[in-house]
Order: sequence, then structure tokens, then C-alpha cells
Amino acid sequence: LLRDIDKIYIDKIADADKYLWLTQLMNTPGIFKAAMVLNRYRKENQALMKNKWEELLESNAKVIRAEIRDAYGQKHPEFDKGWLTMMFTDCVDRRLINIFAGNGAVINDPNPRKAIGDFVSHIIKNSYLNDSKKIDTLLATKPSKVFKNFDDLQRMSKVIYDYYIELDARRIKQDAALNQLLSKYVEIKMYWKKQNFTPDANITLRFTYGYVRGYKPNDGEYNKPFTTLKGIIEKCDNNTFVMPASYQQLYEQKDYDKYMDINLGDLPVDFLYNLDTTGGNSGSPVLN
Repeated sequence: LLRDIDKIYIDKIADADKYLWLTQLMNTPGIFKAAMVLNRYRKENQALMKNKWEELLESNAKVIRAEIRDAYGQKHPEFDKGWLTMMFTDCVDRRLINIFAGNGAVINDPNPRKAIGDFVSHIIKNSYLNDSKKIDTLLATKPSKVFKNFDDLQRMSKVIYDYYIELDARRIKQDAALNQLLSKYVEIKMYWKKQNFTPDANITLRFTYGYVRGYKPNDGEYNKPFTTLKGIIEKCDNNTFVMPASYQQLYEQKDYDKYMDINLGDLPVDFLYNLDTTGGNSGSPVLN
């Protein structure tokens, strides 16, 4: 049993750096994430006939449009270039995934870092996804047209997305096997110790309680437990801290609807409490 558990962990650790690299790349807003979203829809629905595919896009146009908008985030072309160049270079330097298989211009270049930078500049500059406003308009009117274009940026994102799907499927299989083995391990441990014991927090019901409270960082200074939209506005300098323009508009209009807090006279966005949040609590709800 322990050998089987150990083998799975060895396999998971071997894939860990690849998986971390992939998820970091895929979850960072920008033009490449937008390409990933399009490829995900293509991959999930590739078996559909043309008419069914177009019907699906038409019926889900609002959802796709919102997802693409979110993927673009605060569009910064120079950040996209720098970010992708850094990530692709890191991938090659650490030999994580062979993302440039068949691309001799990059593989055989005596200065691979410069070659990767040139490659990234090329695929971004020549991608139809550069025009986010046009993409948004097409998704609102004829979404199928967005999916007909398949440029070099899309091809690269497909290579990476396909590898992610393969790796994720392997991780799901590993986790399923590991859950069964760990259940057996708990049974054996209880039999060996001849006693019951408190298991790990994951997949169990937990309850912790405490108080919403502010704090005093210095003598005579008190920080309230609630942060509000006003605080975000004050903190934003469009340099270190950037926020969507819609936040400023919302703040000026004070149109908070049911989310307006009468006591604060503002829109609450976060709060502090006097509890320690332990591992395994991710995603747990907070109840008043």
C-alpha cells in the first residue's frame, strides 16, 4: 500500500513544475488567455456538426463574450509581450514542455532568448485577437466568425492547451487512485493503533467561530474591520494599483442597490475577523 502511494506522489511531483507553469500561464489575463478560452470552446465542441456548432455559439454568445472580456483583463500589449517571452523562455530553460517542436527558427537559433522574443512579438502583432473591440463586437453579432480565424497565436495556445488537458487528465486519474489508497491507509492506521483519531480537515465538515474586529497597529490609531469602495478609489494611482474605470463610475453614481451598507454609508468589499484560517478551508463559506 505504501509503495503504491509513494509511486503516485513521485509521478505527481514529476509533473508539478509543468502543471504550475501551465496554470500560471493560462490564468494570467491578456491576449494569450483570450486565445486559450477560444481553444477551450473548440476542443470541448469539436465533435459537433457545423450547424450545431453555430447554434451553440449563438445560444452561448453572452457567456462567451463575458469570458473573453474577463480573459483580456486590462489589455496591455507590452505586458503581453514581456510576460509571454518570460514564460516561454522559462519553459525552454527548464525543459518543461517542448512547446517549440518543429519550429527550427527558434530551436536552432544561437540566441534562443532573442528568438523567443521575436517569435512572441510576431504572433501577437499578426493575431486578429489584437483588436479586442472587434472581437467583442463579433461575439455580440456573429460569434462563429471569431472561431474561423486560426493564426499563429491560436496555434501556439492550442499546443499548450492540449498539453494541459493531457496533464490534467493524468492528475485526475492520480487523485482518484490516491483517494482510494489513502482511505485504506486510514483504515489500516486505525486498526494498528486500535483507536479512532481525528482525520485531516479535507472532505470533512468543519466549523470555526469568532468576531469581526478591527485592530490597533499603533497607539491612538484604530483600523476599522471593513474596507469599502471608497478605500479602493483612494488607493488607486493607476500605477502600482490599477482598477477598472467602471469602479470610479460606480463610486460617483453611488448606485450600490442592495449591497449598500447603511452603517458604513458605502459599498463594503472586505472585512477582518479574529480567526485563524487553517489549511483545507479554501472555498469555505463565511456566515453571519
